[in-house]
This record gives sequence, structure tokens and C-alpha cells, in this order.
Amino acid sequence: AGKLFLQQTACTINNRKGEPIYYTLDGSEPTQQSMRYTSPVKIDTTATLKAKSIAENGRGSATVSALFEKAVYREADAKTGNLQQGLLFKYFEGEWNGLPDFSTLQSAASGIAAKIDISKCKRSDNIGLEFKGFIRVPQNGIYTFYTESDDGSQLFIGDKKIVDNDGLHGMREKSGQVALKSGFHAVRVIFFESGGDEGLITRYAGPEVAKQEIPENVLFH
Repeated sequence: AGKLFLQQTACTINNRKGEPIYYTLDGSEPTQQSMRYTSPVKIDTTATLKAKSIAENGRGSATVSALFEKAVYREADAKTGNLQQGLLFKYFEGEWNGLPDFSTLQSAASGIAAKIDISKCKRSDNIGLEFKGFIRVPQNGIYTFYTESDDGSQLFIGDKKIVDNDGLHGMREKSGQVALKSGFHAVRVIFFESGGDEGLITRYAGPEVAKQEIPENVLFH
């Protein structure tokens, strides 16, 4: 996934060598016939920017590449009935090297969780968790979601995978971005732990929301 933006963004390219920098926005390899970088590149549509410095003798640096994605807002989910605080959770026991398809497995326990963490686990190894419900978004904008986990985790908004932190690993953080309209959005977080240390922390950031652990008061089912 690339950098999300709403209307327009600008990309600044650092020129440490002082040599001319050339760039493209169509994914092709930059040459001396490409556009020359003189000021921040304005981007108003989804594009792959590639840039490299090329000396007068034609010797070039390694190419750097970045995807810029013009965001499309996800509309808030229509709701029926009264939502209640907390997320629905299912707890699983089994041996996995990656996140399984929890929909095909029988849970060992289920209920309501106030927050997204591993406190509902009955042991520390060979376990899995699934959290489902809604997250309340205060205003329109681009939101960044993070999962920090040991072992693997993923976070979905609606059916779209926003964060992919799967696999066997120590505590590490991965992130992803999505443009959301204000209101309630379906959220799903899945997690598994094989052996050794374990942990799961979910965070988010957005308009007037500093990066923080997702608080209990924005989670519903």
C-alpha cells in the first residue's frame, strides 16, 4: 500500500549528491529525458513516482520508488438497533505458523471484550483471537491503523485488509491507511501466538486523533 491522500499531495526528493534528479509518474524508469526535479512534485491522482540522480556522464544512482494513492472514502456502515460497548471476541486454541481461517474453526470461548488485547486468552502459547464489531470515527479523514504483535495479526475495516502483520515474529508494528467517513465502521482484528513471548496492541491516528491505543469508548458491537 502506498501513501494515501485526499485531493493533492506533494513529494519532496532529497538531493544529497547535488546531481540532477529525474523522475517519472507512470512507473517507468527515469532517464535524462524524463522530467527533471526542481521543486516538490505535486500529485493529484494515483501514481507511482520513480526517481534517480543521473550525472552528466550518464552514471545513475539506484532508483527509488513510491506509490501515491488518491483515497476513496469508505462510507460509514448503516446500523440497525442499538450498539453496545465492546467487541465480540472468539478465543481459539491450536498450533499454527500463520493466521488460520478462524471461520472454519470451533472457538474454545467467546464473549464481549472491552478492548483489543490478549487478556481473554486462557494460556500463553498456541492460541488465536478474533475481535469483531464497529469502531466509531469522529470525522472524515485518512486514518492510520497499527497492530503491534507477537506473533501474527491483521486488521480489517469492512472487508478490506488494512494492516498485515502475519507470520512468526517477535513484537513488531505494521500499519496501513484508509479514508473513512465519520460514523461507525466494521472492524475485525485477528491474532495468533505460537510459542515464546506474546502480545497484541492496536493503535490508530487520524484527524485530531494523535497516535494512541484504540480506546474502549470507540469500540461497539
